[in-house]
Amino acid sequence: MLWALSELGRDVDGATVHLSAALHEGRPERLVRSIVHLGPDVHHLLKSYAPDPDEDAYLDHLLAVASRIVAPVRTRAASALIDPLSEREVTVLRYLCSHLTNQEIAAALYISLNTLKSHVRTVYRKLGATSRAEAVDAGRQHGLV
Repeated sequence: MLWALSELGRDVDGATVHLSAALHEGRPERLVRSIVHLGPDVHHLLKSYAPDPDEDAYLDHLLAVASRIVAPVRTRAASALIDPLSEREVTVLRYLCSHLTNQEIAAALYISLNTLKSHVRTVYRKLGATSRAEAVDAGRQHGLV
């Protein structure tokens, strides 16, 4: 795989030959981590590869794993908050994912209901949300939840 990645910038056909060899060697052992954990370029290389029919299932599995690795990295890098949440606000955001009421969350955090509501308003403002669901979605996009 390292040979394939080193060739990728210079010679795409050469990179494909090395990728094919790596897949041929890795498929019997169902190697995943040693292939996909080499960075985002692996995902790009795997997406552009046209597999033989006997490599289809293995390549699909590698792409699925690589997609789960690359997407969170890009999301966190691209979504830095201008006004980051404090530790307490992140804690409140994580409680918003639950089905607890505001009163139950306040009790769990040992704060008053008014203090919790103040934290929730601040979380909504910083994330640009107008509801619990929007705040949780935004929190997930920013890697906070």
